[in-house]
Amino acid sequence: MRKLSIAILVVAILVGVLFVVFHTRRHAQPSITGIGVQLGVRDRALQIMGVVPDTPAAKAGLHPGLVIQQIDGTDIVGKPLVECVSMTRGPVGSKVQLEVIDPAKSETNIVEFTREKIPVPGGTTLK
Repeated sequence: MRKLSIAILVVAILVGVLFVVFHTRRHAQPSITGIGVQLGVRDRALQIMGVVPDTPAAKAGLHPGLVIQQIDGTDIVGKPLVECVSMTRGPVGSKVQLEVIDPAKSETNIVEFTREKIPVPGGTTLK
């Protein structure tokens, strides 16, 4: 009888653990650490393709169409997209600086951001 009670207890614990794991995976919102921009390459230039609302990038006024020339003082012209994306990411609270050109206004600005945890909306891929 005692062995049966222990077996039932073990099964109950395993079911509970599986429920928590399944529930967490199913309901956890994916996130990244960065500034909240979607990047892409257009005409051989690194461009901001989208900005996630309520992120450091959105608060700084970044918008699609801006061209990034430098990340943390490093010229990124010709660098692979994957490398540029990884340069914008880092630990929460760390700083990153972008040199951004607005082609519509022919203006260049240097903007510093503090990286945050950025939720990834369903169906969106952030780069």
